Amino acid sequence: MGIKFLTLTAKPEENFYQIYTLFLLIDILGSDLSLKIITATIITVNKYGNIDSSLVNCRHSKLTDLGKSLKTQIKNKLIKIGKLVAVLGGGSPTRDCTTIT
Repeated sequence: MGIKFLTLTAKPEENFYQIYTLFLLIDILGSDLSLKIITATIITVNKYGNIDSSLVNCRHSKLTDLGKSLKTQIKNKLIKIGKLVAVLGGGSPTRDCTTIT
C-alpha cells in the first residue's frame, strides 16, 4: 500500500490589501472626508495630484457608491465654475483606477 496524503481542494483566499483610513481634503467641495483607502488608491491619488482629479478621471464602473456620488458632485461643481476641461486627463478611457470604499 502507498502513503495517502491529505490534499486541500479549496484553499482559503487571503486579502493582501492593506486598508488605511485617511482624512482627505476635497478641494473643489471644500470638505474633509474620512475614507477607507487601499495602497493602490493612494498611489493613484498621488499620480493625479489630488483626490478630485483621480475621481474625475476614474471610470464610473470602478467606483463604489460613495465614490460615484463624490465624482458626480465634483463634476457638477467643476462644470459650474468652468474648469472641467483643466482637470480631465488625456488618454484612453481605460485608465488605471482603484476602488474607494
